[in-house]
Amino acid sequence: MNCHLLSIEERSCIRKYYVDGLSCREIARLIGRNAGTVPREIRRNCARMYGIPACYPHTAHKKYLPRRSCCHRGIFHSQEVIDCINGRLKATWSPEQIARVPCELKMPGWRTIYR
Repeated sequence: MNCHLLSIEERSCIRKYYVDGLSCREIARLIGRNAGTVPREIRRNCARMYGIPACYPHTAHKKYLPRRSCCHRGIFHSQEVIDCINGRLKATWSPEQIARVPCELKMPGWRTIYR
């Protein structure tokens, strides 16, 4: 079992148990995961439609993939990104503000900007 990535099967189990009304701790125990994994998965990937929980494993996995691509440390950033960051820092923006601004460029996170 990969300790980081939830499989489609695990997401399917989470959905089934969640719809059945089991607690997050009980679901985590049944699938052999940490108790914090299940509520995080539900919060990120489940919606409520007419008061009924709607968790779809394949949709959750599709939502996970773009988020995962942003997790890896970018060793090199383009000069355009560096210039954009430097310009905003000179304009007294904080790294948190810079990282949150929607941009067509793939901006690093605020921790990377501090570095």
